[in-house]
Amino acid sequence: DGWLLTMGMSFLSFLLQRVYYRRKATRVLSDFDKALEKLAKAQKDDKREPRPRAGPREETIRKALRLLNSQASGSNAKDNETEAVSLLREAAEGGNAVAQYNLGVCYEVARGVQRDQKTAASWFQKAANATPQHAQALYALGLCYDRGFGVQEVSDAAVSCWKAAAEL
Repeated sequence: DGWLLTMGMSFLSFLLQRVYYRRKATRVLSDFDKALEKLAKAQKDDKREPRPRAGPREETIRKALRLLNSQASGSNAKDNETEAVSLLREAAEGGNAVAQYNLGVCYEVARGVQRDQKTAASWFQKAANATPQHAQALYALGLCYDRGFGVQEVSDAAVSCWKAAAEL
């Protein structure tokens, strides 16, 4: 809820460019135009209360992301990545979409685990199916379908994922 508002127009613009340059835009450009209009209206009409303080699970995820982004080198970096993956896995298995997406990224780029595109796609799928849906996970899942990473290459499924991400 409100994720896209915090990401702003840059993610949607990037997504639109990605689809356009992959020559799949003909079917979805009007949907992106509608999504951009909705985003602009939502930003203008945003009257949400400030976010409540993060709970323990959110703090765990933040700690994991800080560990992944730390400037440690050598064995410290490997230890940080291993600890981060452990924290993310715990939260992801508990159903947290942010953790599921970030764990998928770890598998995709081999941070703290061996690279495994099938497992990455599986975590992206779980985050994409979460309530509320996770837009970055939908985009990443779309890339998996577009390129056949960990799943069968299906262009229509890729476009469907990107379209769903744009509509959030």
